Amino acid sequence: NIRKTNTFNPSTPYAVSHASIDMLLKTYFEKYKFPVVIGRFSNFYGDHQQLYRIIPRVIFAALKKSKFYLEGNGESKRNFLYIDDFCKGIYLMLQKGKINNTYHFSGKNLISIKNLVTKICKIMNYDKKKLIIYKKERSSLDKVYKMDTKKTRSELRWKDSITLDKGIINTVNYMKYNFDLIKNLKPIYKHKR
Repeated sequence: NIRKTNTFNPSTPYAVSHASIDMLLKTYFEKYKFPVVIGRFSNFYGDHQQLYRIIPRVIFAALKKSKFYLEGNGESKRNFLYIDDFCKGIYLMLQKGKINNTYHFSGKNLISIKNLVTKICKIMNYDKKKLIIYKKERSSLDKVYKMDTKKTRSELRWKDSITLDKGIINTVNYMKYNFDLIKNLKPIYKHKR
């Protein structure tokens, strides 16, 4: 569990970038009393999300009847927040968050990527054997992201209210409804220059 008191020990370039942002903001507060409230969120998803993100990417592949490349055995575990719970977290942090404090926002249940893909296929009534191609796992992939949210839940009175099943159903419906608008897009990350 990642707690507010944990020392930073990032193991990937992505984690280093996040740690450096937190450290920079903390320094602004300490040196210049710049009002800082830090929020750390687990993976969020929902309507309008970029197609390279895991949940829309799986849904998109199933809708297009194309392939989804699952790294390793999909054993790494993540926690997912539906966009409404994410936005509610930002709002509560701005309304009730204490200056120079850090708040963690995450659901209570971890799920492996493999089980997530299985869940999405089941919701969409799609055969996962037609969807998945296994590929080698990236060496920089973290095995698990888990955050302690007790402080956030007690101080801000925040809670995640949309279940993963309900959030996926909402996202599937959104993507089906807008399929004509998105069907020719590529579900890849493109770094802007």
